[in-house]
Amino acid sequence: MEGQEPWTKSADTYVCNGAFTLEKINPQSSYVLKKNPNYYAADSVKLDGVEIVIIQSPESALSAYNAGEIDAMGDNLVTSQAIDQYGNTEELKGYDKIGTRYYDFNCSKEYLSNPDVRRALAMAIDRRTICESIVPSKPEPAYGFVPYGIPYEGSSDDFRTVSGDLIKEDVEAARKLLADAGYPNGEGLPVLTFIVTNTKENKDIAQVIQSMWKDNLGVQADIVTFESKVYWDEQKAGNFDICFDGWTGDYLDPDTNLNCFTQARAYNQNRWSGDNAMKYDSMIEECRNLADNSKRMEIFKEAEAILMDEMPIIPLYYLNAVVLAKPDVTGLVKNANGHTLFRNADKL
Repeated sequence: MEGQEPWTKSADTYVCNGAFTLEKINPQSSYVLKKNPNYYAADSVKLDGVEIVIIQSPESALSAYNAGEIDAMGDNLVTSQAIDQYGNTEELKGYDKIGTRYYDFNCSKEYLSNPDVRRALAMAIDRRTICESIVPSKPEPAYGFVPYGIPYEGSSDDFRTVSGDLIKEDVEAARKLLADAGYPNGEGLPVLTFIVTNTKENKDIAQVIQSMWKDNLGVQADIVTFESKVYWDEQKAGNFDICFDGWTGDYLDPDTNLNCFTQARAYNQNRWSGDNAMKYDSMIEECRNLADNSKRMEIFKEAEAILMDEMPIIPLYYLNAVVLAKPDVTGLVKNANGHTLFRNADKL
């Protein structure tokens, strides 16, 4: 309520209905959880509590893990150093997420309004090299937007397998597209403003893509980095040609991914518009009003094909998550959304 401290700031007012409740908040230090006696499966919860320690630096987190000061760590704290040390052990476990790392084009810019230009830039990237050499978690390259793990109703396979690859990496074809659009060898195309958040991983990936565009297409790009709290304001304001983005779905249906690019949402992201964008919008809306799942899947498949033909975004790789946990920690897992689940965890 106005004039009162938000309920999320105090353990006494924080509302929980999961396996654990919040017992104490130590600002900038830790969150202390305790077992929830009212949880519907409380009898199966083995831990009496969990202390979530706040560590800003991956190097500090790894030192604490090696010293036995913490039992587990995950997400952005597990960098290449941790993977190099524990990659061949059972302590490091990986989990696929229903999400995709991608880049937005600013389609409102005249020189990026042509889908051929966007397709050329998307086709000139070697995703597998980036995934295997730059990204510590070594994710799967994305040749479509909907990730693996989303069911295709009526099939034993998932949506990605049924829909197949929708992006072809082909430098020669990309050069031809760019030339046909009026920018042979990148001539006449302005230097692109390429914005990313200022993490080492994102900067490293951007530098590799920058080099691929220059070598493969003759296209120049300037990389500009921002802290997260500033970055998303820059994206919303449209102060970019190409920008870092990503999405992890909330539920196991193609809608959770494909509705990211309806007109209401594209307005503050890639500024994609036109007849095909409107058609795409109507298709996603139609799927939300259909009870026939077989028909829904057909429409979603066609809609994704339109998205990948128009290419207002560049899918790069499918998101995954890693957890590093001591050998005596069991049952600690990540779900498809990338959330860490403690309800079945135990320490032997």
